[in-house]
Amino acid sequence: MLIKIINWILIFGLVSIRISAQTNLAIYHTSGRVEIIQGNNSKIAVRGDAIAKSNSLLLREGADCMLIGANGKSLQLNSAGSYSYEKLQQLIIKAGVTNVSQRYFKYVYDNLFNVPKADKLSVSPVVFRDEVLMKEPVNYSIVLSTHFLFSWKKPVDKNSVRIIIRNEDVAIFDSVFKNATTAVIDLSKLRHHGILYQWRAEEAGAKQHPDAWNEFLIPMKKDWKDVRAEQKLVHSNTLNKALKKQMQLDLFEKWKRSTGSLNPVG
Repeated sequence: MLIKIINWILIFGLVSIRISAQTNLAIYHTSGRVEIIQGNNSKIAVRGDAIAKSNSLLLREGADCMLIGANGKSLQLNSAGSYSYEKLQQLIIKAGVTNVSQRYFKYVYDNLFNVPKADKLSVSPVVFRDEVLMKEPVNYSIVLSTHFLFSWKKPVDKNSVRIIIRNEDVAIFDSVFKNATTAVIDLSKLRHHGILYQWRAEEAGAKQHPDAWNEFLIPMKKDWKDVRAEQKLVHSNTLNKALKKQMQLDLFEKWKRSTGSLNPVG
């Protein structure tokens, strides 16, 4: 009798785990027209939508979609067609996974669903501002170097460009460059000012829009190895441009939060 009870407990536990796993599937990113189907109704799938057992997923021609699970597994769909909930579960179970990608997507999943509303990652489509004169580092860059190459475009009919780097609205680098479009700036001299920086390139002597800033992040040196490993995910050749931008922003937000963003690093 005891053995039967133990067997039923084990079976119930396995079924519970399976049911739990089957409820934890969500939309990470879409490109093109992706629809969630429920009965005779459909809605456009957007980042942060959960896929329920009663749903299926429809990818129109030219669309693609990435799904993530609570355990950090991810699945890219690139072929047009209809995918039942059961089929999605089968595919994500078979999906390859690395420790790096699993930790990364588990972080994303948790911060889309399992944190207070004020701390949730954005479910809005990622928007990168126009670069104006700025080129490198691009918006939401994570810099892993003590000397970094800043580059900008040359203004029309102008020779001088003013480069400003600031931290918490305090300018910590402000210099005018003539007849140049690049400069190597020693970031090690900036590190005691903070973690999160903003920079802009503007025509010397001319006013620009106050929001024309690119953000970049210098993580703690002890985290560089982990950041570098996660950055490889973003540069994967299997990702389209829009998905790379979304992952770049999510990675930026992750390390911005984990390092305290504006706290001095000593």
